[in-house]
Amino acid sequence: LLGRIVWADERDKDGNPITTPTPSKTKRWNGLVVGNWKDPLPGLPADRRCVVLSTLVGSPAFVSGLHEDDVIMTAGGAEVRQYQDYIAAARTVEVGQTLALTVRRGAETVAMEVGMLEKPDDLNQWRKDHFPGVPQFDYHLTSLRPVGGGKISSAAAKGKPQLLYFWATWCGPCRATSPTVSKLHDELGDKVQVVGITNEERPVIEAFVAEHTDYTYPVGWDEDGAVKRRYEIKKLPTVVLVGADGTVLDWDISVSGVHRLVQRARALVAAPG
Repeated sequence: LLGRIVWADERDKDGNPITTPTPSKTKRWNGLVVGNWKDPLPGLPADRRCVVLSTLVGSPAFVSGLHEDDVIMTAGGAEVRQYQDYIAAARTVEVGQTLALTVRRGAETVAMEVGMLEKPDDLNQWRKDHFPGVPQFDYHLTSLRPVGGGKISSAAAKGKPQLLYFWATWCGPCRATSPTVSKLHDELGDKVQVVGITNEERPVIEAFVAEHTDYTYPVGWDEDGAVKRRYEIKKLPTVVLVGADGTVLDWDISVSGVHRLVQRARALVAAPG
């Protein structure tokens, strides 16, 4: 999907920037991110281009059951051809009200109601509060450490916790926390699946891995950034702790967040039973 959409980041007729799903001076928000698909969509009129890009975990859009790649057909009873039509309809919905949508999902037409909230002041705090309890998003990544290691997958971790460490070669705080993540892997890698996840260009990652042999945790290449998008990674490092049952236990950012979740992973392994 990325690379074939037009992001909703231009300006409206009044010159105001459109940088959120439902821009408004009253900060209305439902956690829905949409964009326009460049090419005609199979089975739909050529002018129907408004596609769901993502829904923030725990948001009204997420709770309503909207899926990535759903095509919005109507909003508030009005036809939606491009994301601008959706935004116009969303602007009429006040906090505490709902917006009626119909979407096409494959050959199926689905009707739903999406609530409207006041936009949270801190979306990272929203993520910290709402990711716990959500089923993990599966991953199947090319292993860049160990080299030639095939695939690193969530399925391989069945029955044990996972620590997903989102990082980049250019990230100073990532370099500060990598030794802590490596130590967890060295000591408990048989009991906790530790994975460093990055979507930088493969040659850049491979060169970094070859140079920094002091870091040992496995590195999975998120080639198209899909795992990064699903875990709503906006800052690095971000770390996600998944329980043995496949449920997200914790989500955090920054150096302190990495250290906290590494300690929590250790506590999980040490707990009786």
